[in-house]
Amino acid sequence: MEISKIRCASEDARRKYYSVKEYLAHGTPRVCTPPEVRGLDNKFGDQRDNVWPHHRSDPLEQTIAKYSTGENDSKKMRIFTSMEKKQPRLLVVAVDVVTGKTVTFDSYQTAAKDPENTLYEGDGITIDHIMTSGTLPVFYKFRKLGGFQFCDGGLLSNTPFRELLQAHRDYWLQEMGSNKHKIPDLEVYIINDHPSKGTYIQDDDLDGTKDRINDITYSDRNSQYDENVANQAYDYVEIINGMRNLARRYISKDKFDVFQQDFEHFLETTEAKSKSDIQAGDKRTYKDVLNSGFNLKNVIRIENTSPYDDSISGKGADFSSKTIKGLIKKGRDDASKVLKADPLT
Repeated sequence: MEISKIRCASEDARRKYYSVKEYLAHGTPRVCTPPEVRGLDNKFGDQRDNVWPHHRSDPLEQTIAKYSTGENDSKKMRIFTSMEKKQPRLLVVAVDVVTGKTVTFDSYQTAAKDPENTLYEGDGITIDHIMTSGTLPVFYKFRKLGGFQFCDGGLLSNTPFRELLQAHRDYWLQEMGSNKHKIPDLEVYIINDHPSKGTYIQDDDLDGTKDRINDITYSDRNSQYDENVANQAYDYVEIINGMRNLARRYISKDKFDVFQQDFEHFLETTEAKSKSDIQAGDKRTYKDVLNSGFNLKNVIRIENTSPYDDSISGKGADFSSKTIKGLIKKGRDDASKVLKADPLT
Protein backbone atom coordinates (compact mmCIF):
# COMPACT_ATOMS: atom_id res chain seq x y z
CA MET A 1 0.00 0.00 0.00
CA GLU A 2 1.35 3.40 -0.98
CA ILE A 3 1.35 5.99 1.74
CA SER A 4 1.03 9.56 0.47
CA LYS A 5 3.39 12.18 1.75
CA ILE A 6 2.01 14.58 4.30
CA ARG A 7 2.82 18.14 3.36
CA CYS A 8 3.10 20.60 6.22
CA ALA A 9 2.93 24.36 5.93
CA SER A 10 5.99 26.31 7.01
CA GLU A 11 6.16 27.78 10.47
CA ASP A 12 5.58 31.30 9.18
CA ALA A 13 2.66 30.25 6.97
CA ARG A 14 1.04 28.60 10.00
CA ARG A 15 1.60 31.79 12.01
CA LYS A 16 -0.19 33.82 9.33
CA TYR A 17 -2.97 31.27 8.90
CA TYR A 18 -3.90 31.11 12.58
CA SER A 19 -3.43 34.87 13.04
CA VAL A 20 -6.16 35.41 10.47
CA LYS A 21 -8.44 32.90 12.18
CA GLU A 22 -7.93 34.75 15.46
CA TYR A 23 -8.61 38.15 13.89
CA LEU A 24 -11.79 37.00 12.14
CA ALA A 25 -13.12 35.23 15.22
CA HIS A 26 -12.35 37.89 17.81
CA GLY A 27 -11.95 41.09 15.81
CA THR A 28 -8.89 43.02 14.72
CA PRO A 29 -7.57 45.97 16.73
CA ARG A 30 -8.06 49.23 14.82
CA VAL A 31 -9.73 47.39 11.90
CA CYS A 32 -12.99 45.63 12.79
CA THR A 33 -15.11 44.38 15.66
CA PRO A 34 -15.74 40.69 16.44
CA PRO A 35 -18.48 39.18 14.26
CA GLU A 36 -22.01 40.11 15.23
CA VAL A 37 -25.34 38.54 14.33
CA ARG A 38 -28.18 41.03 13.97
CA GLY A 39 -31.26 38.92 13.39
CA LEU A 40 -31.58 35.78 11.31
CA ASP A 41 -32.52 35.47 7.63
CA ASN A 42 -35.74 33.46 7.56
CA LYS A 43 -36.44 33.96 3.87
CA PHE A 44 -35.90 30.27 3.12
CA GLY A 45 -37.14 28.91 6.44
CA ASP A 46 -33.68 27.76 7.51
CA GLN A 47 -32.88 30.57 9.92
CA ARG A 48 -30.83 28.31 12.18
CA ASP A 49 -28.36 27.63 9.38
CA ASN A 50 -28.72 30.87 7.43
CA VAL A 51 -26.74 32.99 9.89
CA TRP A 52 -24.87 36.09 8.79
CA PRO A 53 -22.01 37.00 11.12
CA HIS A 54 -20.76 40.39 9.95
CA HIS A 55 -18.34 42.93 11.39
CA ARG A 56 -18.56 46.64 12.13
CA SER A 57 -15.95 48.96 10.67
CA ASP A 58 -15.93 51.56 13.46
CA PRO A 59 -12.35 50.74 14.55
CA LEU A 60 -11.07 51.15 10.99
CA GLU A 61 -12.87 54.46 10.60
CA GLN A 62 -11.23 55.77 13.78
CA THR A 63 -7.83 54.54 12.58
CA ILE A 64 -8.19 56.32 9.23
CA ALA A 65 -9.33 59.52 10.94
CA LYS A 66 -6.43 59.43 13.38
CA TYR A 67 -3.77 59.04 10.70
CA SER A 68 -5.50 61.52 8.35
CA THR A 69 -6.30 64.35 10.73
CA GLY A 70 -4.77 63.50 14.10
CA GLU A 71 -8.24 63.32 15.65
CA ASN A 72 -10.06 60.24 16.85
CA ASP A 73 -13.48 61.44 15.72
CA SER A 74 -14.03 60.07 12.22
CA LYS A 75 -17.16 62.19 11.69
CA LYS A 76 -15.01 65.33 11.76
CA MET A 77 -12.72 64.06 9.01
CA ARG A 78 -12.99 65.86 5.68
CA ILE A 79 -10.39 65.79 2.92
CA PHE A 80 -10.87 68.84 0.72
CA THR A 81 -8.09 69.91 -1.65
CA SER A 82 -7.88 72.20 -4.68
CA MET A 83 -5.79 72.65 -7.81
CA GLU A 84 -5.63 76.42 -7.14
CA LYS A 85 -3.62 75.72 -3.98
CA LYS A 86 -1.51 73.12 -5.85
CA GLN A 87 -2.72 70.41 -3.50
CA PRO A 88 -2.87 66.70 -4.41
CA ARG A 89 -6.14 65.24 -5.58
CA LEU A 90 -7.66 62.16 -3.93
CA LEU A 91 -10.01 59.93 -5.94
CA VAL A 92 -11.88 57.11 -4.21
CA VAL A 93 -13.72 54.49 -6.28
CA ALA A 94 -16.68 52.43 -5.05
CA VAL A 95 -19.39 50.28 -6.64
CA ASP A 96 -23.02 51.40 -6.72
CA VAL A 97 -24.78 48.18 -5.66
CA VAL A 98 -27.99 48.92 -7.58
CA THR A 99 -26.53 50.09 -10.92
CA GLY A 100 -23.50 47.81 -10.80
CA LYS A 101 -21.26 50.69 -11.92
CA THR A 102 -18.27 52.40 -10.37
CA VAL A 103 -18.64 55.82 -8.74
CA THR A 104 -15.66 58.11 -8.20
CA PHE A 105 -15.50 60.43 -5.18
CA ASP A 106 -13.24 63.45 -5.56
CA SER A 107 -11.44 65.62 -3.01
CA TYR A 108 -11.68 68.49 -5.56
CA GLN A 109 -15.48 68.27 -5.49
CA THR A 110 -17.29 71.29 -4.05
CA ALA A 111 -20.94 71.54 -3.11
CA ALA A 112 -21.28 74.60 -5.36
CA LYS A 113 -20.28 72.65 -8.48
CA ASP A 114 -23.24 70.30 -8.30
CA PRO A 115 -25.72 71.20 -5.55
CA GLU A 116 -28.09 68.38 -6.60
CA ASN A 117 -25.45 65.72 -5.96
CA THR A 118 -26.72 64.05 -2.77
CA LEU A 119 -23.46 62.10 -2.40
CA TYR A 120 -21.73 65.22 -1.08
CA GLU A 121 -22.73 67.17 2.00
CA GLY A 122 -20.27 70.02 1.75
CA ASP A 123 -16.91 70.02 0.01
CA GLY A 124 -14.46 67.18 -0.42
CA ILE A 125 -14.40 63.63 0.90
CA THR A 126 -15.59 62.39 4.29
CA ILE A 127 -15.07 59.11 6.12
CA ASP A 128 -18.30 57.85 4.52
CA HIS A 129 -16.81 58.26 1.04
CA ILE A 130 -13.60 56.52 2.12
CA MET A 131 -15.47 53.60 3.66
CA THR A 132 -17.63 52.99 0.57
CA SER A 133 -14.46 51.87 -1.18
CA GLY A 134 -13.36 49.66 1.71
CA THR A 135 -16.67 47.93 2.38
CA LEU A 136 -16.11 44.28 1.57
CA PRO A 137 -19.48 42.65 0.83
CA VAL A 138 -20.72 40.12 3.41
CA PHE A 139 -17.80 40.86 5.74
CA TYR A 140 -19.29 44.35 6.19
CA LYS A 141 -22.81 45.45 5.39
CA PHE A 142 -23.28 47.70 2.36
CA ARG A 143 -22.35 51.31 3.07
CA LYS A 144 -25.22 53.78 2.68
CA LEU A 145 -24.58 57.26 1.36
CA GLY A 146 -27.01 59.78 -0.10
CA GLY A 147 -29.76 57.18 -0.26
CA PHE A 148 -27.60 54.70 -2.22
CA GLN A 149 -25.77 51.50 -1.31
CA PHE A 150 -22.06 51.07 -2.01
CA CYS A 151 -19.34 48.46 -1.62
CA ASP A 152 -15.66 47.92 -2.41
CA GLY A 153 -14.69 49.26 -5.84
CA GLY A 154 -12.37 46.30 -6.36
CA LEU A 155 -15.33 44.14 -7.33
CA LEU A 156 -15.48 45.92 -10.67
CA SER A 157 -12.24 47.86 -10.95
CA ASN A 158 -9.51 46.73 -8.60
CA THR A 159 -7.07 48.99 -10.46
CA PRO A 160 -9.26 52.04 -11.16
CA PHE A 161 -7.11 53.30 -14.01
CA ARG A 162 -10.06 53.94 -16.30
CA GLU A 163 -11.79 56.01 -13.61
CA LEU A 164 -8.60 58.04 -13.12
CA LEU A 165 -8.33 58.84 -16.84
CA GLN A 166 -11.99 59.89 -16.97
CA ALA A 167 -11.72 62.06 -13.86
CA HIS A 168 -8.60 63.79 -15.24
CA ARG A 169 -10.35 64.49 -18.54
CA ASP A 170 -13.62 65.66 -17.01
CA TYR A 171 -11.96 67.97 -14.49
CA TRP A 172 -9.92 69.84 -17.08
CA LEU A 173 -12.78 70.11 -19.56
CA GLN A 174 -14.87 71.70 -16.82
CA GLU A 175 -12.06 74.02 -15.78
CA MET A 176 -11.32 75.14 -19.34
CA GLY A 177 -14.96 75.73 -20.27
CA SER A 178 -15.19 77.46 -23.63
CA ASN A 179 -11.50 78.38 -23.45
CA LYS A 180 -10.21 75.21 -25.08
CA HIS A 181 -6.60 74.76 -24.08
CA LYS A 182 -4.73 71.49 -24.12
CA ILE A 183 -5.48 69.09 -21.26
CA PRO A 184 -2.27 68.58 -19.25
CA ASP A 185 -0.23 65.42 -19.73
CA LEU A 186 -0.67 62.68 -17.15
CA GLU A 187 1.93 60.42 -15.54
CA VAL A 188 0.60 57.42 -13.61
CA TYR A 189 2.10 55.09 -11.03
CA ILE A 190 0.20 51.84 -10.43
CA ILE A 191 0.94 49.81 -7.30
CA ASN A 192 -0.45 46.28 -7.27
CA ASP A 193 -0.28 44.19 -4.09
CA HIS A 194 -1.38 40.95 -5.74
CA PRO A 195 1.13 39.18 -8.04
CA SER A 196 -0.15 38.63 -11.56
CA LYS A 197 1.85 35.41 -11.89
CA GLY A 198 1.90 32.44 -9.54
CA THR A 199 3.23 28.91 -9.21
CA TYR A 200 1.80 25.47 -9.93
CA ILE A 201 -0.81 24.47 -7.33
CA GLN A 202 -0.89 20.92 -5.95
CA ASP A 203 -4.21 19.11 -6.42
CA ASP A 204 -4.79 18.70 -2.68
CA ASP A 205 -3.85 22.28 -1.77
CA LEU A 206 -7.20 23.91 -0.94
CA ASP A 207 -5.75 27.03 0.67
CA GLY A 208 -3.25 27.46 -2.17
CA THR A 209 -6.10 27.23 -4.70
CA LYS A 210 -8.10 29.89 -2.85
CA ASP A 211 -4.99 32.05 -2.57
CA ARG A 212 -4.25 31.94 -6.29
CA ILE A 213 -7.87 32.68 -7.22
CA ASN A 214 -7.79 35.71 -4.90
CA ASP A 215 -4.59 36.98 -6.54
CA ILE A 216 -6.07 36.59 -10.02
CA THR A 217 -9.29 38.31 -8.95
CA TYR A 218 -7.63 41.28 -7.26
CA SER A 219 -4.59 41.75 -9.48
CA ASP A 220 -4.30 44.40 -12.20
CA ARG A 221 -6.76 43.00 -14.73
CA ASN A 222 -7.35 45.78 -17.23
CA SER A 223 -4.97 48.75 -16.95
CA GLN A 224 -2.84 47.52 -19.86
CA TYR A 225 -5.87 47.61 -22.15
CA ASP A 226 -7.03 51.00 -20.84
CA GLU A 227 -3.55 52.42 -21.37
CA ASN A 228 -3.53 51.21 -24.97
CA VAL A 229 -6.98 52.69 -25.65
CA ALA A 230 -5.93 56.04 -24.18
CA ASN A 231 -2.77 56.10 -26.29
CA GLN A 232 -4.71 55.19 -29.43
CA ALA A 233 -7.19 58.01 -28.81
CA TYR A 234 -4.34 60.48 -28.41
CA ASP A 235 -2.70 59.15 -31.60
CA TYR A 236 -5.89 59.97 -33.54
CA VAL A 237 -5.86 63.51 -32.18
CA GLU A 238 -2.23 63.94 -33.22
CA ILE A 239 -2.99 62.53 -36.69
CA ILE A 240 -5.82 65.05 -37.25
CA ASN A 241 -3.70 67.97 -36.06
CA GLY A 242 -0.76 66.78 -38.14
CA MET A 243 -2.87 66.56 -41.28
CA ARG A 244 -4.15 70.09 -40.68
CA ASN A 245 -0.58 71.37 -40.42
CA LEU A 246 0.37 69.53 -43.61
CA ALA A 247 -2.57 71.14 -45.41
CA ARG A 248 -1.32 74.56 -44.32
CA ARG A 249 2.03 73.86 -45.98
CA TYR A 250 0.66 72.71 -49.33
CA ILE A 251 -2.43 74.89 -49.79
CA SER A 252 -2.29 78.59 -50.62
CA LYS A 253 -3.28 80.94 -47.81
CA ASP A 254 -6.57 82.02 -49.39
CA LYS A 255 -7.65 78.44 -50.07
CA PHE A 256 -6.42 77.26 -46.68
CA ASP A 257 -8.54 79.88 -44.89
CA VAL A 258 -11.62 78.50 -46.67
CA PHE A 259 -10.54 74.93 -45.90
CA GLN A 260 -9.96 75.83 -42.25
CA GLN A 261 -13.39 77.39 -41.94
CA ASP A 262 -15.11 74.37 -43.50
CA PHE A 263 -13.04 71.98 -41.41
CA GLU A 264 -13.91 73.75 -38.15
CA HIS A 265 -17.58 73.74 -39.12
CA PHE A 266 -17.38 70.00 -39.78
CA LEU A 267 -15.81 69.39 -36.35
CA GLU A 268 -18.27 71.60 -34.49
CA THR A 269 -21.47 70.28 -36.11
CA THR A 270 -20.83 66.55 -36.47
CA GLU A 271 -22.11 64.53 -33.50
CA ALA A 272 -19.73 61.89 -32.20
CA LYS A 273 -20.80 58.39 -31.24
CA SER A 274 -18.85 58.54 -27.99
CA LYS A 275 -20.66 60.20 -25.10
CA SER A 276 -19.61 62.83 -22.60
CA ASP A 277 -19.56 61.87 -18.91
CA ILE A 278 -19.52 65.46 -17.69
CA GLN A 279 -23.28 65.94 -17.85
CA ALA A 280 -25.86 63.32 -18.70
CA GLY A 281 -27.51 63.94 -22.04
CA ASP A 282 -24.82 66.27 -23.40
CA LYS A 283 -24.21 65.91 -27.10
CA ARG A 284 -20.61 65.47 -28.12
CA THR A 285 -19.11 66.70 -31.38
CA TYR A 286 -15.86 65.81 -33.13
CA LYS A 287 -14.50 69.11 -31.80
CA ASP A 288 -15.21 67.93 -28.25
CA VAL A 289 -13.43 64.66 -29.01
CA LEU A 290 -10.30 66.47 -30.15
CA ASN A 291 -10.37 68.81 -27.16
CA SER A 292 -10.74 65.92 -24.72
CA GLY A 293 -7.56 64.16 -25.83
CA PHE A 294 -4.46 64.26 -23.66
CA ASN A 295 -1.06 62.63 -23.58
CA LEU A 296 -0.65 59.71 -21.20
CA LYS A 297 2.97 60.56 -20.66
CA ASN A 298 4.05 57.50 -18.74
CA VAL A 299 2.60 54.55 -16.85
CA ILE A 300 4.90 52.98 -14.26
CA ARG A 301 3.81 49.72 -12.63
CA ILE A 302 5.12 48.56 -9.29
CA GLU A 303 3.92 45.15 -8.21
CA ASN A 304 4.91 42.10 -6.27
CA THR A 305 6.28 40.13 -9.22
CA SER A 306 6.74 36.96 -7.20
CA PRO A 307 4.32 35.08 -4.92
CA TYR A 308 4.30 36.12 -1.29
CA ASP A 309 6.62 34.12 0.93
CA ASP A 310 4.60 31.53 2.84
CA SER A 311 1.42 32.94 1.34
CA ILE A 312 -2.08 32.05 2.56
CA SER A 313 -5.50 32.66 1.08
CA GLY A 314 -6.53 34.95 3.93
CA LYS A 315 -3.47 37.20 3.69
CA GLY A 316 -5.67 40.26 3.23
CA ALA A 317 -6.76 39.88 6.86
CA ASP A 318 -3.31 39.25 8.33
CA PHE A 319 -2.61 42.39 10.36
CA SER A 320 0.13 40.94 12.56
CA SER A 321 3.03 43.34 13.04
CA LYS A 322 5.61 40.87 11.71
CA THR A 323 3.70 40.44 8.46
CA ILE A 324 3.08 44.16 7.99
CA LYS A 325 6.74 45.04 8.57
CA GLY A 326 7.79 42.37 6.09
CA LEU A 327 5.37 43.66 3.45
CA ILE A 328 6.59 47.23 3.92
CA LYS A 329 10.16 46.12 3.28
CA LYS A 330 9.09 44.03 0.27
CA GLY A 331 7.19 47.00 -1.15
CA ARG A 332 10.19 49.28 -0.77
CA ASP A 333 12.44 46.76 -2.51
CA ASP A 334 9.98 46.25 -5.40
CA ALA A 335 9.57 50.02 -5.86
CA SER A 336 13.32 50.59 -5.79
CA LYS A 337 13.86 47.99 -8.53
CA VAL A 338 11.31 49.62 -10.83
CA LEU A 339 12.46 53.17 -10.12
CA LYS A 340 16.12 52.08 -10.25
CA ALA A 341 16.79 53.81 -6.96
CA ASP A 342 18.52 52.75 -3.77
CA PRO A 343 16.22 50.78 -1.44
CA LEU A 344 14.20 53.16 0.72
CA THR A 345 14.95 53.15 4.40
